[in-house]
Amino acid sequence: MCRRYTLGVTKKQIMKKAFIFFLMVIYCAISVFIVGCSENEEEATFISAYPPNNSTIDSDEVITVSFDNTPVTLNVEVQGQRETSYLWELDGRNLTVRGNPAFWSGREYVIIITWTTGRKILTYTIRTPQSRPEVSVTPDAAFVSASPADGDLAANGSISVTFDNNPGDVTATGGGTVSTSGKTRTISPPAAGYPAGALTITISWTNGDGSQDLIYNVVVADETSPEVKSSSPDNGEEGVSADLEEITVTFTEPVTGDLMLLDGDDDQNWEQSTDGDTITLTVIAGANLGNETEYTIAGTVKDGAGNEAKIELTFTTEAKE
Repeated sequence: MCRRYTLGVTKKQIMKKAFIFFLMVIYCAISVFIVGCSENEEEATFISAYPPNNSTIDSDEVITVSFDNTPVTLNVEVQGQRETSYLWELDGRNLTVRGNPAFWSGREYVIIITWTTGRKILTYTIRTPQSRPEVSVTPDAAFVSASPADGDLAANGSISVTFDNNPGDVTATGGGTVSTSGKTRTISPPAAGYPAGALTITISWTNGDGSQDLIYNVVVADETSPEVKSSSPDNGEEGVSADLEEITVTFTEPVTGDLMLLDGDDDQNWEQSTDGDTITLTVIAGANLGNETEYTIAGTVKDGAGNEAKIELTFTTEAKE
């Protein structure tokens, strides 16, 4: 007689145990992988910062921080910005930090860098821009005119030369001494005067490296003083408008010198300009003419030969309406 015995383990139990075994294998594999990765990951250490810590830098400076390995879970915080406006970027082992668009001038910044295995604090002061002195560049000078321009020149006559800009150092070859400054220079004759006949004077100047020939015919020395040829207002004129803003006095030859507009003994300080044989006085703010007042144009002028003439002209303004 045969008997059949059945084991006490069902098919369902066998499958359940196999599934549990499979999960244990997967768990072990994952654990080994994680442990292996952790062992291969190297710690990152701060190496350097450029510009160096505690430096004074420009507002648009880019700060570069270097590590020996790539830092993990990196975070950057910048304290000191008037607003939260800065940018940072990690490229492998190098971190760059900059303002967006720039750091504020004159402020101090603290940069706090943290990563999985470390922390670093950097401090920078942003340089305040300094005003740079303007470099004065004098434009090249060019010859404009000479008085007299050409023709007869008295043996004891002076020559006035005008440039469009300051010519710098001016020399005269062929006779004469250069004096004065600015855009107008005066060439004075030798003590004994220029010799009679043809005369060529070459003037040269340093600002622009220019030169110009002045050609004359030297005649007998001038002993005649300049005279007033015309004026506006006319000498002795009455009923002149109190709104007058310009006075001109024209002479018989080119002159130099100073004229003043006087109210009694008081100089009205009108601005003077001279162009060859004409002197112009122009009103300035607060020095307008008064009504029913007699004014005097007075001063001393001289010609190129040094002959002087004292000037005194008068005019009277109109009555107030």
